[in-house]
Amino acid sequence: FPVSGIGFVRAKSSTGGGEIGFVRAKSARDGFGAGVSTGFAGTAGSGFPSATTGVERLQSAADLDRSFFALQASDFGRAFDLNFTGTLLPCQRLTADMVERKSGVIINVIGVAGERLRQDYIAGGTGNAALMAFTKNLGGDSVDHGVRVVGVNPGPIMTDRFMNGLYWRAEKRFGDRNRWQEILTRDIPVGCAGTPEEVAHAVAVLASDLSSYTSGVVFTIDGGLVSRGALP
Repeated sequence: FPVSGIGFVRAKSSTGGGEIGFVRAKSARDGFGAGVSTGFAGTAGSGFPSATTGVERLQSAADLDRSFFALQASDFGRAFDLNFTGTLLPCQRLTADMVERKSGVIINVIGVAGERLRQDYIAGGTGNAALMAFTKNLGGDSVDHGVRVVGVNPGPIMTDRFMNGLYWRAEKRFGDRNRWQEILTRDIPVGCAGTPEEVAHAVAVLASDLSSYTSGVVFTIDGGLVSRGALP
């Protein structure tokens, strides 16, 4: 896990009884672990340069070659392989082991782009939306066998990956990557990004017996961003 990323903090913050396991698949072909009481299948994101666009929103036909219409099917395939299939496979293996024991929890850490789709991140956002549907579907059925499946959608969280995205957006929007703070203060209701610890605490509670009645739902942790209707 990246030291400054959500996965690392989640690993440190998850406490309580039982064995804890963590899964973060980088592609559909990566190996994965099983035989744990709680599994975290975290998406690694799908921000491939070839799967993002040069414009945030299509304004005119002059931007067609820098918009969604210029993306290749292979670009979507790579993003979907990482974002969706890379989480589906560990979930499949982990859930099967848990069903045999008739207990366990899967927490899928997805991403807010699945709720507020951006045209310049259309491949990644579509993969996140698919993961949200998958999590709800699996969590609705798995409870018959004592297994809970829950999703978490982090919004702007101050990690290295998010900072790189802020630099990129500031460069596109203002022509100056050093103006990244303006994106936070203008677009996020609370005026700042969240911390990995805030996401980790929510994940720890959802994975614990305090949330034993919770399955097949996705929780958003974004400082009110989606409800406000803006996305930086």
